[in-house]
Amino acid sequence: MTSTGGGITLGSAASGGTQTLHAAQDIALTQLTTTAGDVDATSDAGSITGGSIHAQRSATLIAALDNTGDQLVTATGSAKLTAGGLIDWNNIQAATTLYAASAGGALTLGTATSGGTQYLSAANDITFAHLTTTGVPGDEGDIALVAGGAILGGDVNANGLLFANANGMTFGDVVANVSITLDSSSTIAGNDFTTLGVADMNAAGAMKLGNLSSSTLSLSSPSSLILNNLSVQTGANFAVNDLQIGVLRQNPNATGPLAIDLTGYKGGVGDSATIGTIDAPNGVLIPELWEGDTTIATNASLVTIESAVVTRTLDLTTASDKIWVNDQTSAPRNGFDVQLFQPGYAFYLTQNGTFTTTNAFVVQYDDNSAIVDQLSGNIDLGASFARDFNRQGWLGDSEMLSVEGGSQTGWQFPVEAFDLHLQNLFGQPISLEQPGQPAVSIGDSDAPTELVSDGRGFTIIVKRRH
Repeated sequence: MTSTGGGITLGSAASGGTQTLHAAQDIALTQLTTTAGDVDATSDAGSITGGSIHAQRSATLIAALDNTGDQLVTATGSAKLTAGGLIDWNNIQAATTLYAASAGGALTLGTATSGGTQYLSAANDITFAHLTTTGVPGDEGDIALVAGGAILGGDVNANGLLFANANGMTFGDVVANVSITLDSSSTIAGNDFTTLGVADMNAAGAMKLGNLSSSTLSLSSPSSLILNNLSVQTGANFAVNDLQIGVLRQNPNATGPLAIDLTGYKGGVGDSATIGTIDAPNGVLIPELWEGDTTIATNASLVTIESAVVTRTLDLTTASDKIWVNDQTSAPRNGFDVQLFQPGYAFYLTQNGTFTTTNAFVVQYDDNSAIVDQLSGNIDLGASFARDFNRQGWLGDSEMLSVEGGSQTGWQFPVEAFDLHLQNLFGQPISLEQPGQPAVSIGDSDAPTELVSDGRGFTIIVKRRH
């Protein structure tokens, strides 16, 4: 049926073979049915307004303006919809593939189910309630969503992979057997995300997810990421400015340690990272931890951090010990089994039970911890600032000392004690600044000096000389 100058309006039409509708203007229909053929409808300058279409084979609907309808079913073939404006269909069922593209408008679907791949694109938003692919021979059933606007989604169940690119995206529950790849120039939000393969999500804005399960994971954002529960097989890479995870769990059948990278966006230094619980009995390996403040608790006895840059604090709780790193001050702090200090430098740390190996400066540790400090190629067993002062010399009795602002009672430590401690750690002669200087540093002067306590405690800032 053809109209070269006007439109076509049909109530119901049924045929054994293919139905072809071609109009210069609008096509309006109520019910089209084929028992052995296709349905092809084209509006050169108008819209297609549908009721229901049932094609035994395939259906192709092409509209210059809008393409809307209620029900579209292809029993053995594919479904293809294009429009210059809005595409809006309540229910689509395609035996093989589904292709829907709006060149100048939005795309809205209620429920869309196909055996093969779904490719949905729109110049503006893509909105849907349910998208499902079941897979057919030769086509696993991927789902690809590309929007110039946002993706305002409900649930996705893809037998293959899910790929989405948009200016912001929201999902309900997502299952994609092969993999999940999301790329947003704004935010990403959703409930549960599950894949047997890789989950890769990149957002220019914040990410807020409920639960996520994958083999491996990569999440990046210059903003924040909030994730309730995460389950992975082998590893996860987080490159976000602010990270909050409730529980990070390694799958029970996994072998080897759980590998986690914690950095800022594009590998820079992040502002903060908090992981409430890491459930990884096989151990935790952190190749890079580059954060301002980090809080991690884990049931793992073995935690290895290969490269740590901590600009403020690290609070690490393992199955056996609590480790505290404060790179703002070296003042001893109670409540931790091991305290480290390493401002401005990358350091490594291995915590194996109560056994600590590091090249950071050890401030103090308790009686249940064992320390191996590796500085400048030297290995020092049990070294720490607090212990070595007691161990290497102390003149003892409290006495009146002459300090700036008048005399007061304090402890007098011979400089040789601190010199010897630092020399052991750094493997080179050490001298201290003169009394009254704001910091203790490593210099070239041989002048003697004293370290004075004000009776309440003291803070030592050590600067390594290059």
